[in-house]
Amino acid sequence: MKIGYTIRFVKEYSTSPVSNSLIDSIIRWDNTIYLNEKELLNQINGILNINYDIELIREKWDINRIKNIERVDYILYDKDFSKFAYWVEKCNIIT
Repeated sequence: MKIGYTIRFVKEYSTSPVSNSLIDSIIRWDNTIYLNEKELLNQINGILNINYDIELIREKWDINRIKNIERVDYILYDKDFSKFAYWVEKCNIIT
């Protein structure tokens, strides 16, 4: 079976600019399946180079880290994983 990777993103946000009482959680599913580790690393580096308006922890990534993913590994996230995160998921490709 062939191995692939996809990138996921979640952001918790307020639905009202006036009130923080209505909080929604959005998970954005990137439909791209990366079969090549170098292409995945390029996409990860692009995500890490974006300036965000909140303080985030940015993980260091290289090809070896990609090869060692068991199932899920984080790219960047807020300090307590409560409002914002990007992560990589490893998957099996069925052909």
